[in-house]
Amino acid sequence: EQPSMLKLLAQAPSAFWTIGIVQFFCWAAFLFMWTYTNGTVAANAFATPVVDGELDVASTAYQEAGNWVGILYAVQAVGSILWAMVIPQIKNTKLGYSISLVLGAVGFISTYFIHDPYVLFVSAAHGLPPWPTPSPFLLTPLPAKGIWAPTSDSSTAPSACRRLLLQSSAD
Repeated sequence: EQPSMLKLLAQAPSAFWTIGIVQFFCWAAFLFMWTYTNGTVAANAFATPVVDGELDVASTAYQEAGNWVGILYAVQAVGSILWAMVIPQIKNTKLGYSISLVLGAVGFISTYFIHDPYVLFVSAAHGLPPWPTPSPFLLTPLPAKGIWAPTSDSSTAPSACRRLLLQSSAD
């Protein structure tokens, strides 16, 4: 007999729920970042004029800020690549995860307080690094066990996420 989805969820390891809740809030932060970064950078670092209580999106300052946000996202990508090389070196999975979340939060929140476009590089380099997250492509249902588990040998992959999933599956 094939277990129901509710039964599978009820039997999911605690790491599944912990990561799920954290990821929910992380993705909410991504949506805020993608939506409001242009306006925040335009208002705080480019002195974009305000017309009728709204930023003037047709102004040169707003357009320059939008171009600068593209550069900041490139800096963020480089910071993410560098952090992705550091994560596997952190043996304590929870510590690595916590450091990643704190760096992401500091980078995300600091954009509001920074008023120099070049100092925003520091914020972008720390903003939302690639914390160890489970990818749906790495997981497959195992109906016989009623849990989700990695599909490949995680001992060969330098992923803190896979180590975390294996630890929780072994419990």
